[in-house]
Amino acid sequence: MRVETRFVRRAAVILIAALSLALVPAGATSPQPAPPPESATLTVSAPVTVTTASPFVPGCEGIASMGVNFRDAVVEPRLAVNPRDPMHLVGVWQQDRWSNGGAAGPRAGVSRDGGRTWTMSIAPFSRCAGGTVDNGGDYERASDPWVSFAPNGDVYQIGLAVNTFGGPGAVESAVLVSKSTDGGLTWADPATLIRGRQPAGFNDKESLTADPTDPNFVYAVWDRVERLSGPVWFSRTTDAGVSWEPPREIYRPRRAIAIGNQIVVLPSGELINVFALLPVGGSDREGSQVAVIRSLDKGETWSEPVAIASVSATGASDPVSGRAVRAPSIPDLGVDPITGALYVTWADDRFSGGAADDIVVAASTDKGLSWSEPVPVNRTLGDAPAFTPTLRVAANGTVAVSYYEFNVPLDDGGAGMRYRLAYCAIRCTERDNWQDVQIAGPIDIERSLFGDRYFLGDYMGLTSAGHTFMLLFVVANGASAERPTDVLFSTVTVP
Repeated sequence: MRVETRFVRRAAVILIAALSLALVPAGATSPQPAPPPESATLTVSAPVTVTTASPFVPGCEGIASMGVNFRDAVVEPRLAVNPRDPMHLVGVWQQDRWSNGGAAGPRAGVSRDGGRTWTMSIAPFSRCAGGTVDNGGDYERASDPWVSFAPNGDVYQIGLAVNTFGGPGAVESAVLVSKSTDGGLTWADPATLIRGRQPAGFNDKESLTADPTDPNFVYAVWDRVERLSGPVWFSRTTDAGVSWEPPREIYRPRRAIAIGNQIVVLPSGELINVFALLPVGGSDREGSQVAVIRSLDKGETWSEPVAIASVSATGASDPVSGRAVRAPSIPDLGVDPITGALYVTWADDRFSGGAADDIVVAASTDKGLSWSEPVPVNRTLGDAPAFTPTLRVAANGTVAVSYYEFNVPLDDGGAGMRYRLAYCAIRCTERDNWQDVQIAGPIDIERSLFGDRYFLGDYMGLTSAGHTFMLLFVVANGASAERPTDVLFSTVTVP
């Protein structure tokens, strides 16, 4: 099936841009002025360092844990923009990564000036972050942070909390949600959506979506890794976080794990949840696929899965040393806020004959019922590994995908990386309509070796206001730098 993007009429685009500018507080200026599409030019801002030295005290987890803790190592950011104020951003990330999984705690950054300056805050999802038995955050580690704004300006943060009990045995995992009513500067005591110990199952890879059409509804979704299956679990609030419904299973695959779940809300109100379906005991190249399930009633009931495409992924590794990069081929989903067109991205090696992963995109214009064939969008098609794609659709219908790629020689003979943004304004199921711009690089990945492989995050942060894209991403610093990694912020205004 061939799918073509239908654009918003020019008058509607100009109106949206005008409304966005009207929401800028008095005296403030936009980080990237957004002229009407017919006069816009591509503008990339210089990256701003967001992260600062760790606030956590060594040993704050309160137990002798296995593994090595890398102080000041930050990974896996996510970013959201306030729909009422395009200058107001909140990003979250893992702070002080452990070699064998998780971090000492989550950390958040708040900007009120479009990303120029940032104020740090912490949700109490772990002991290091201020979690206790009384406030619901009594855990050794936290991971997988995610953030979302409600249409009234409230902001929600979700995270995975873990207790290791000093060893690899009965690990305990929980999914926690915290709400902020002051724009992310302070966070309420977390609500526990689910908590349990292995071998019953491990809760993993959660995400959260505030309904853009109703401030009372927020949706949380995650996978639960069991011995022979990885079902999708779901919870929601219908009263703006005052209470959360008991978690429940909404899809159980047979001998497969449904990982990387992420919900988007169509302009017409339907929920679309995407995931990668990985066969138990297989690999990313054996029977994997990307699929969606749909809800027409705000999460009350869910459809059977609709397959988007099969997935064949080689994975990423340093072309010089051969050391692997943790970069699973999990999808990222975006929706056109006007037309409802859906776009999904993931890493796939089908266009290189298995030589290297490219970044591909598929699209749907019928609410996820059918999908186009995937098309590669990265600059170096098949020449070098590309990985960790994140996708967003701007108000004017432009689709953007951020990603990392190798293929940058370093002075010391090592392999460097770039962070790039591919973007498309029309007929985005055709490769020739995609353009590409560098955001940062060269990046030496050597400082991101946490354990047996390099790790920057299973996802990055990408959002938009008007037709300006805002990126929150990780760079590995040089050997002489004080911190091994940092989270950076940049903007790209597209024509």
